[in-house]
Amino acid sequence: MFTWNIERLDCTSDQNLVYTVHYCVRYTSNTDTGSGHVVARGTIGLNVDDSSEYVPYEELTEDLVLQWVRNVFGGEEEVSKLEQSFLQETNSSKTGLHTELPW
Repeated sequence: MFTWNIERLDCTSDQNLVYTVHYCVRYTSNTDTGSGHVVARGTIGLNVDDSSEYVPYEELTEDLVLQWVRNVFGGEEEVSKLEQSFLQETNSSKTGLHTELPW
């Protein structure tokens, strides 16, 4: 299962325009043989020159900001393709997921 979260927003001091989004994607797998997880963090820059869709900082929601991140990747369909590609690569690799330590 993939979980997307926003970890931090960078914004201008004068207008509170968000110009950078720091996000995290976690993949967790639970199987009969144990569980594993992968964490990926990233940063995207936003175009603050076009403030036609400006949303006041206090009115931002995580869902809205996550949509901005997903749009940078090409939208929901492209995000789903990226997730599926990751799953196929992980399932075919010899290393697999990072697993919990045995102690």
